[in-house]
Amino acid sequence: MPVRALVRPQVLSWGRTTAGLSVEEAAQLLSVKTEQLSQWENGEQRPTMGQVRKMAVKYRRPLNVFFLQTAPEDTGEPLLPDFRLGGQGVLSNHSRYLRFALRTAREWRLDAFDLFQTIEASPLRFELQVSLTDGADEAAEKIRKWLGVSLEIQLGWPGYDRFRALREWRDRIEGRGVLVFQFGRIEIPEMRGSSLYFDELPVIVLNSSDAPNGRIFTLMHELTHLALRGSGLCDVRYIQPGAQAHSEIEVFCNAVAGALLVPSSALLALPDVVAGNHNTEWSDIRIAELANRFKVSRLVVLRRLLSLGKTNEAAYNSRHLIWSAASDADGEGGGDGRRIALNARGQLLTKLILAAHGARKITLFDTARRLGIKADSIEYAREFIRA
Repeated sequence: MPVRALVRPQVLSWGRTTAGLSVEEAAQLLSVKTEQLSQWENGEQRPTMGQVRKMAVKYRRPLNVFFLQTAPEDTGEPLLPDFRLGGQGVLSNHSRYLRFALRTAREWRLDAFDLFQTIEASPLRFELQVSLTDGADEAAEKIRKWLGVSLEIQLGWPGYDRFRALREWRDRIEGRGVLVFQFGRIEIPEMRGSSLYFDELPVIVLNSSDAPNGRIFTLMHELTHLALRGSGLCDVRYIQPGAQAHSEIEVFCNAVAGALLVPSSALLALPDVVAGNHNTEWSDIRIAELANRFKVSRLVVLRRLLSLGKTNEAAYNSRHLIWSAASDADGEGGGDGRRIALNARGQLLTKLILAAHGARKITLFDTARRLGIKADSIEYAREFIRA
């Protein structure tokens, strides 16, 4: 006879619902009938130990949580203003992948704090601050100086490596004490990025399903949120200035991100841009050339031209849907699981884990577990942070 687990029905229900799963979806993941899962959650039957272990894996929760006497009040997800709704309230019906990403981001931040204490060091305080009363160009220049990235450095990054600029910007941001995590399997319309503000170790979450240039824009958008001392869940779509009062923060973050990546002065230094006007018809080839020059997406270039009065909304909108769809299909696919695991955690967290291991504060097994790789891949992780 299989051993039945002494679990509380309400804890099983809590595990499923906070994973963002319906009874039907969870039953399919657990390879059981919906009626059987319902009986477990109603207390009519109890699952076996093996079935509870499978729940822990599929619901992405520690096994011991399922043996609590009462369901936890904390879901583990940070409560973020939902700017997909104009920043009005917090939307709770996230997909299970987004729920997992937000829970994991919070857990990894706490892990980073523990590691700093373990190696007897302290995180940098987040000193960058901008205001909605700043102009977009002024705020962008503050952020660029804080990052220490001149326009000459940016333009010097090779365009043939489509991930190079993303790595460079991310490394600069993490070098200033901001944790930047990346998670896949989240639908882009659900989230392009999110930010969690703290005075120490603030967090930016990117959707690795997005194209590299799309992630760069999201990275700067979320960094602006942090500089405003705010948190949020965003899709970073184009919002027409003045369209909705409650989108003021998103409009500002978009404008700052665009001004940072494609400065007005640099764009207006180009003869054809100077000669352009509201009715100028820009070829796809020229837009692509400018995108390659600044290491951004074509949409960002077109958006900047629109903001400078060098094209019009009709021209922008005619390309927006087509280029957005192409960008959404150009994200990060499969590949080496080690690289995916380390890219998810980023340079800062990876360096902290390796530093703790180097100081013999954590074991090889714990190091591998925290990095999401096998113990024989630790040297690969060291090469990752040197790259």
